[in-house]
Amino acid sequence: MFHRAKIVETLPRRKQRLLIDLSGMDFISSVGIRMLLQAIKLTSSTSGKLLFLNPSPFAKAALETAGFSQLIAIGSLEEISSVI
Repeated sequence: MFHRAKIVETLPRRKQRLLIDLSGMDFISSVGIRMLLQAIKLTSSTSGKLLFLNPSPFAKAALETAGFSQLIAIGSLEEISSVI
């Protein structure tokens, strides 16, 4: 489960990579999509990178439908190793 406050609190202070494992995600609401989008924006503003790893088939479809695959890397570690 993602906790918006934890991510928002952590991201602005870091210029590092944040990898979020989505292998267990079987549902995401519009609030979850909005929170992930906010995390992408915060990460970008600090010159960091946000990467979504090992998305379940549901997670990958939901994120691609929402346009996230055009904003950040989504896939297995092998698939996104070029951007790490």
